[in-house]
Amino acid sequence: MNHLSPTRVAQTFFDTVIRADWHGAVALADPAGLETWRRGELAFLAAEAEFLAHWPDRPLGGTLTSVPTDEAVVAARLGAHGAIIVPGLTPRTTLAELVAFPASRLLAMYFQLTASLRMASDSAPGPHIVGETIENDTDAFVVYRWHGAGWPKEPQEASILRLHHRGAAGWRYVPTPDLGSPCFAHALLWAADNPS
Repeated sequence: MNHLSPTRVAQTFFDTVIRADWHGAVALADPAGLETWRRGELAFLAAEAEFLAHWPDRPLGGTLTSVPTDEAVVAARLGAHGAIIVPGLTPRTTLAELVAFPASRLLAMYFQLTASLRMASDSAPGPHIVGETIENDTDAFVVYRWHGAGWPKEPQEASILRLHHRGAAGWRYVPTPDLGSPCFAHALLWAADNPS
């Protein structure tokens, strides 16, 4: 993999996602970035735990929710609701079981949960890569547009995939909260409301 350019790694990543090769998509992730992504998604899950606990009889309408990232606060919130059954998953999974998943399994599950959103992004089967910028020996960015509405952003809006160089492992993409939309907690609720 170390001989591939950032653009080629990005294209390979997009191809694995389009083929529903969730584990292949995760294998291209930067390990440190993957752990950072997991911590952020757990913070979102902790902020939404009360909401998830009352699904499907949750209140309608939007709310503004702060997302504390302090590890003790996140752990306390997740622990308080650990026994709830998380909507949108088969087999039935508690929040505590979900939180115990390694980052790689959580990201693969996220890609699977959001697959139907990508399918709704009609027209092109995948994104159009606009170009790459290599900032230095360890950081690069690939600019792309995913045509069609739904995921990850509106039509024609450019997105940026950050990559990090990991020695012999070569370039790896860095999962970030804006890698896709919605966040993991909202993807769970969407999947529960829209079973396939």
